Amino acid sequence: MSRLQDAIVSAVARGDRAFIPFLSAGHPDMETSEAALRELARQGADAIEIGFPFSDSLADGPVVQGAYHKALAAGSTRESVMAMIGRLTRDKAFPPVILMCAYNVIYRTGLDRFVEMSAKSGISAVLPPDLPVEEWCALNGALDRGGLDGIRLVAPTTPPERVETILLGAGGFLYYISRNGVTGARSELPEDLEESVRRLRALSPLPVAVGFGVSTPEQAATVGRFADGLVVGSALVKTLEAESNPVAKLGTLAGNIRAALRGLGPTPLR
Repeated sequence: MSRLQDAIVSAVARGDRAFIPFLSAGHPDMETSEAALRELARQGADAIEIGFPFSDSLADGPVVQGAYHKALAAGSTRESVMAMIGRLTRDKAFPPVILMCAYNVIYRTGLDRFVEMSAKSGISAVLPPDLPVEEWCALNGALDRGGLDGIRLVAPTTPPERVETILLGAGGFLYYISRNGVTGARSELPEDLEESVRRLRALSPLPVAVGFGVSTPEQAATVGRFADGLVVGSALVKTLEAESNPVAKLGTLAGNIRAALRGLGPTPLR
């Protein structure tokens, strides 16, 4: 079991659900970004997903895309992102890091070189949201050689036979996209979300975390009744747009969501 999977399983074993917050690296600038990520760890994140700034992000809505553009405008680079993550993970108590990164960046860097850089920076897993499962073979090999997990996405529209293919070689946890479309906060959860997550949990021993659209402590508690973990992104990213005390505002929201995921008891049996 990898460090990332162990962190999620351990959260569930103590009756909680894994809290996996997302932020864009370098947004709104590298100094604030690093402080914000440290604050997420302080608020009890079980793992942290860090988005690698990219100008043409396909899976993200306007909030995350805007954060990427601001990070790039502020001078964020591959080297500065990796260096920042390395500073964070020097603290062995820092939560496992999942790097969400467009495959274009990985490919242009070179698969083995990118994985080597990631492992050296203390990254635990890589999530390329735009890579079709049929094209994962070469990346899987590089991740295996580097000892990193490859996180796979499952969508509401994914047919059963394709889910089986996605599960082959998946590591860390399964990321279930709660709704069709791009990332972004939503006021309501899909009616069939629980049933969909239960079906997925029955197909694999890996934990299942839900993301895309969950933004409030109340929604977090609802999803925690049937999922092993929760990914929250856009709602947290937006707090860093505040004119005053953005990191404190981030900490308040993150702490409230973390609290909503505590003491929920065991998840349903597979």
